[in-house]
Amino acid sequence: KDKGLKITTPIPWSKVSLDNQVDITVLAPNGDKYEDTNDYSVVLKMVYKNTSFLFTGDAEAVSEAEMLKRGFNLKADVLKVGHHGSSNSTTAAFLKAVSPQHAIISVGKKGGVLMKLDGVVLKRLNELTQKAEKVASTYHTSEYTSPSVDTEIFNEWAISVLSIFKNVFGEESVHYIKFNKEYEDFSGYDDDFKVCRGIFKAAKEDYECGYLFNLKSLISAEVLDNVIEQAEELLKSGYKDSACVAVGVTLETALKDLCIRNNITLGKLDKMNSDLCKAGVYNLGMQKQITAWADRRNNAAHGSFDSYTKEDVEDMIRGVNRFIADYL
Repeated sequence: KDKGLKITTPIPWSKVSLDNQVDITVLAPNGDKYEDTNDYSVVLKMVYKNTSFLFTGDAEAVSEAEMLKRGFNLKADVLKVGHHGSSNSTTAAFLKAVSPQHAIISVGKKGGVLMKLDGVVLKRLNELTQKAEKVASTYHTSEYTSPSVDTEIFNEWAISVLSIFKNVFGEESVHYIKFNKEYEDFSGYDDDFKVCRGIFKAAKEDYECGYLFNLKSLISAEVLDNVIEQAEELLKSGYKDSACVAVGVTLETALKDLCIRNNITLGKLDKMNSDLCKAGVYNLGMQKQITAWADRRNNAAHGSFDSYTKEDVEDMIRGVNRFIADYL
């Protein structure tokens, strides 16, 4: 915008030819009302001579299903696996349609931090996602009550969620405390279920993205309460990328604490940041600063290590430290 460049919205089925040998076809996004911003990712199929490539960005299962439904020719020799190999992407049906000879996953690894996720935990979280769909399917209304869900099925799901939160996140975690409170206040209404489901989705994403748990391999549990100090030590030792992720975790945890204090539903960092600003917890200037810090953290987590400097991380540590002192 600042440079006066024209923005062109990608349209599915549209084609671009770079030269006589390279053709690119837009396959997604196919909608404009996604719940998850990842599904707005532009998906491109590129054909160079006799070799085809499918670039999926961060597109997840919803976008993949739409591409399958619209009948695109997804077959490709090389697949860039969606959303850094997340379990929310590259469904079995989608992978079968692509049938690649080679698959590439882009992930960030530097400074001693490598995401290590427990396959059993991931499987259970996915199972609970499916059970949440079952709860949602019991939605019903009547003349005398607000929209509701089946209480028995909800309780089965909620108890299982509390169990895995306790074992994986701990009883002192934001996820467990907030979910437990909403469960205790549950009245059978669909809106109550949606709040619980939102907390579950946020916790699941936190785990899958490794924003907290990959740090536990580097920072002992005894000092997690002082991650800012650990970030400073990491930075002094030359691990600017690990330090950036660490202070980013601290920032997100602080935002979740603020949301709980102000009865704001937990969600993704950008949503919590926006809701806290709207609630008057802090002003627009602070919201923009938090967005900048979050972008820096995401660059570190996704391997864009050259997009920020050691000095940027030092400034972020000081800023987040001040933010915590002022608002918590």
